[in-house]
Amino acid sequence: MKVKEEIDDILAEYKTVAVVGLSGDPSKYSHVVARFLQSKGWQIIPVNPNVTEVLGEKSYKSLLDLPEDLQKKLKSWIFLGDLRTFCP
Repeated sequence: MKVKEEIDDILAEYKTVAVVGLSGDPSKYSHVVARFLQSKGWQIIPVNPNVTEVLGEKSYKSLLDLPEDLQKKLKSWIFLGDLRTFCP
């Protein structure tokens, strides 16, 4: 499967995303992108040890701090380098 097809499949099937480093500052790109995804019906899970809430959602200190029910909503692998070691 080509990368574009794989990404299209993921975007069609999953509607929950953990945004690692999501900023509470509306001028930051992470905030803008997360707000856009949220406006399109995606569930945003902020992961940032420096904030308690972003875009009306509770923020978690790390991926390891996510409750089990939220972990199950996320795809079992992640594109981002070493973070894959934290995901089953």
